[in-house]
Parts: sequence; structure tokens; C-alpha cells
Amino acid sequence: MGDSAAESIPFPLGSEPAAGRETSRSNSPLAVVTGATRGIGEALSRRLAAARFRLAVVGRDTDRLRTTVRALDLIAGSGRVFGFRADLTSPRSTVDLASELARRFPAIDVLVNNAGALFSPRQTSVDGVEATWALNVEAPFLLTGLLLEPLARGGSGRVVNIGSAAHRTGRLDWDDLERRRYGAWGAYAQSKLALLLWTREAARRYANLPISFNVAHPGFIRSGFGQTSARGAWRAVLTVAELFARSSAAGATTPYFLATSPSVAGVSGQYFSRCRSVPPSSRARDPEAAARLFDRLLATLSSVAPGLWTFQR
Repeated sequence: MGDSAAESIPFPLGSEPAAGRETSRSNSPLAVVTGATRGIGEALSRRLAAARFRLAVVGRDTDRLRTTVRALDLIAGSGRVFGFRADLTSPRSTVDLASELARRFPAIDVLVNNAGALFSPRQTSVDGVEATWALNVEAPFLLTGLLLEPLARGGSGRVVNIGSAAHRTGRLDWDDLERRRYGAWGAYAQSKLALLLWTREAARRYANLPISFNVAHPGFIRSGFGQTSARGAWRAVLTVAELFARSSAAGATTPYFLATSPSVAGVSGQYFSRCRSVPPSSRARDPEAAARLFDRLLATLSSVAPGLWTFQR
């Protein structure tokens, strides 16, 4: 599914690139947003730029990333937006991205794990992992677990994972998490259930750290979702459904709230919809399943990411 190497794009154009590590903490907060070149990620990045955040935006397509960074630079101001290209379906690329972010920025205030997709038909990453599971579950687990130190350093780091009401129909197939018996919706719903489970478990295990871990449901959004990853009948279904969907700007409201609002400072392990904490499904509230999944992911990914989720203050 493309080049697995992470690549820093030294933007903004015309400014000195942030080639070295920042030596002191800026007065402006820093937000990392994945999937920032379209849809909710792009709309959220625009709002954060307008709120005077510095931005590290992550995308897969170099041309779209260049265009996005230029546009955000006009909002945020020169030298405040930096682009990073990575294939988040690849664990090795995600690890490289985390290493580069940690090297560049000693403190990260907000991490928004927005990148996600529904794949139809079944696809695999360059590492042979089913793409829905790799992108929607493993990538945010890796990126978050490798950035705990810079997230904690600022004293009030926030992790915002983009979820979906689809988790309510999701079930974990413990014997086939990568869905070799594949159905696009089942794989997607399972991935969003898994995202909620490990997020809640992270909030429990790392309650001693000054980091909050929450999931935001943006609603069904007119963002081009599935247009690059789904084919055939599923693409047609998603195209028609988007006629009745909310705008990307509306979808960014709850993630922006979780990233910035003083009212949720210290709130962790919750599922938010329309800027309110709401109960997720009963399966998403299963503490034994959450712990089992967290341990499974850790065992699977530690070989490519030594030190994953090991930071303790």
C-alpha cells in the first residue's frame, strides 16, 4: 500500500524548516493531527491553526500534504506548521514517524489520531496486516504509546482518538482480528470497538500520567470517507450516504472540544458525542476485554517498537 518510510516535509515554504530539535518550549501549544489532508482532520487542523496552535500534520499523499501545509501556514502564521508523510498502515512507518516527532518536539500538547478508513475489498499493508486493523487500531496504539513522554512533559497532554457509532455493532473476533473471513463493515465496526477498548484501558493503566485519553464520535460526515479505500458497491453506498451527512467542519466540533476545552481537563477514558460524554456500548465497557486487547496489541507490536507504552513519570 505504498512506501512505508516516514518522511518529514520541511514546510512552511520560505521559512526555516524545523530540522533540529526544539530547545525550549514555545508559548504556543503543539498539536499533532493524523489524516490531516482531508475531511475532519483538515477541518480540525484549520480550527487549531486559528486558535494559535503550532501544528504537526500527518498525511500519506505528498502533494495533498504540501497543499494542506501551505493553506494552514496562511492561517497559523509563518514557521508554525510542519508536514510529515507516513504510511500509517505500516507499523515501521508509524514508529519512524513517532521517532521523528519526539526528536523534533520535546513537548506535545495534543495528539489527534484521526486517520482511519473502511476498506473494500480486503486489503493488506506492506507488512501483510489487514489494512482496517492496521490503520484504525494498531497505528494510533503505536503512535500514542511511543509519544507518552512528550505528551506528559507539558503537564496536561491530551490524546483524542476519532471513533464512530459503528462500534455499537462491532464484535471482537479473538481468533481472527484481521478478519480473514472478511466483511468491510464488520472489520470497520470491530476496529472502532477495539479503539474504544484500548483507549479506556490506557486511561486506566496510565492514570498516574498527566495525559488524558478520550474518544470523539464526529457523527456521519461528508468528508469523502471511503472514496480512496472502498471500491464497487461500498463506494456507491458511501457516495449516496454522504448526501445526507454533516459537513467536515461540523464533524470537527467534538474533537476540537476535547483538544481545547478547559471543561474536560483531566477527564479521561470517556466517549464523547456532540461535546458530551455518553456511554459507549456494553462491549466497549468490558474491562476484561480491554485489558486482554491492550496486552495482545502490546505483544504484537513490541517487536517493531521497543519501549512501547513503557514510559513512567
